[in-house]
Formats: sequence, C-alpha cells, structure tokens
Amino acid sequence: MPWEALPLESLWHLGILALGVAIAVAVVYNSRRSRRNERIAEKATHELYAHPERYDETKRELEKEVQR
Repeated sequence: MPWEALPLESLWHLGILALGVAIAVAVVYNSRRSRRNERIAEKATHELYAHPERYDETKRELEKEVQR
C-alpha cells in the first residue's frame, strides 16, 4: 500500500503547508479588492432586488462606474 511508505506525521506537514497556501491566497485576493467597487456591487444588488424591471438600465450605468 502506498501509505506505508509515507509516515502519518508527514500529513501534518502537508496540512500546515496547504493551510499556509490558502491563507496567502486569501490575503492576496483581499488586498486586490476595491472598496469603491464593493459599494457599487452592493448598490447593484440592492437595485436588482428593489427594481428588477429596470435593472438592465441601471446595470449599464453602474458598469460605467466600476474601476477596471
């Protein structure tokens, strides 16, 4: 069996490594988020639920405001 060659203590190291990578990815993702774009996304979500019949028009206006 392939697990016999790999001691179970090694799984702790692999788990710690995977957790470290996940945290690093989350930090990088969070640092690239724009607070301004988050506010626009919140506004778009509110508009979608409040006025679904005119959301297509509002969506075009909000897309112009988004920073790229």
